[in-house]
Amino acid sequence: MSNKINKVASHLLEKFEVKTNADGKEIIICYGHKDLKNFIQKVHGEFFPDDFIYQTIYNCIESVANGSSTLFDIFENVQLDKNIYDLVEWSVSNPLRINRVNSVLAKCQGKNYVELLNSAQCGEIGVIYLETFDYLESLTN
Repeated sequence: MSNKINKVASHLLEKFEVKTNADGKEIIICYGHKDLKNFIQKVHGEFFPDDFIYQTIYNCIESVANGSSTLFDIFENVQLDKNIYDLVEWSVSNPLRINRVNSVLAKCQGKNYVELLNSAQCGEIGVIYLETFDYLESLTN
């Protein structure tokens, strides 16, 4: 199945365009694939569009298109924000993220504020990767 999922991901990757906005940030745009657009909107929920979620979905699909065939393979390439400004920006960019941060805080994960935000961000990436991988698997059936 791994070869099939990689081909599906390669096909879907062609439906994305990566642009740079005036601030120099990458913006991901999806064109022309109704089912993929519906999936992206479902993952976003009521906070559509969200650049972080778009980027995470794109990164997952790109990883699978480049040969990853398991969630473990995909997670090996996760890049968490290291800059405190980027982490704070991530945490306040979507009202639901404060719940994720509070959940990590309640479990006392992290030795400092940066680790707290990294743990929360990693949790969100994990959920998005799982949903995206399940979506890709569903397209191979």
